[in-house]
Amino acid sequence: MIAMNMDDTRTGEMIGGRYLVGPRLGHGAHGEVYRARDTIDQQDVAIKFLAHHLAHDTDYRLRLVREARIMSALKGLATVTIHGVIGADDGAPCVVMELMDGKDLSDVLSERQKNEDYFSIDEVIRLFAPIVRTLDAAHAKGIVHRDLKPSNIFLCGGEVDDSRIMDFGLAKAEDLSSITADQMLAGSPSYIAPEIWQRGAKEADSRSDIYSLAVVIFETLCFQVPVYRKELVQMLVAVTTPGNLASLHALRPSLPTHIDDWAQQALAIDPDNRFQTVVALWRALRSVLQH
Repeated sequence: MIAMNMDDTRTGEMIGGRYLVGPRLGHGAHGEVYRARDTIDQQDVAIKFLAHHLAHDTDYRLRLVREARIMSALKGLATVTIHGVIGADDGAPCVVMELMDGKDLSDVLSERQKNEDYFSIDEVIRLFAPIVRTLDAAHAKGIVHRDLKPSNIFLCGGEVDDSRIMDFGLAKAEDLSSITADQMLAGSPSYIAPEIWQRGAKEADSRSDIYSLAVVIFETLCFQVPVYRKELVQMLVAVTTPGNLASLHALRPSLPTHIDDWAQQALAIDPDNRFQTVVALWRALRSVLQH
């Protein structure tokens, strides 16, 4: 029997005449993810629903379907396997996907910071290598994630050897409509590229992902983001004004001194001054860390 509680509003539903919905695994402002049982294949899956107040919002319905299509286009890479998009009994679309056990990078960072347990260079390389390959493939297809942050990187089993990119809900493909700046800022400001702060979400391109990934790597190396202010207005000023990046070497002196040169280029305010591809970012990082 499946334990139910007041929050598990979909627990017990049969979706598409096939998937028996179990307990809720997680939720956010825009959606919920449940464990479910595929009664035909007899395997457990995850099902992502829009939050109830958004279930019939056309824009958000399209966003959910768009995310599924993007992840399907990146099948075989470090993303979640999509089994299909189906409709619930109330007409709301939901995405059936691979069920993964583990933790997101945000949780892992919090745990390791408490224990002052820094990621080794080898762990950082093993963690981010598949992320880089996946982003490179996405960018080659004209897909920009636009919401890279630790909570959107999942470590299967909580280990660095099987990392995945999550939540392509804000992703943009060349032939798709753009997302508003308000939707971008509803996320985590520390990971948003300067050009988005300055000119809005339409300015996001692959180099915006490069900036966000560099912030995540920076934080993974030292448990701090390169720029942080409590208020959004202060963040806007700090991120778009030269001279506000923290020193990665100062925060973790065991790292090579040239790591700050890498961070300065990776996190340049002007996207033209950044590494122009995620592969270039990665090669430069490995060169610094491994020599």
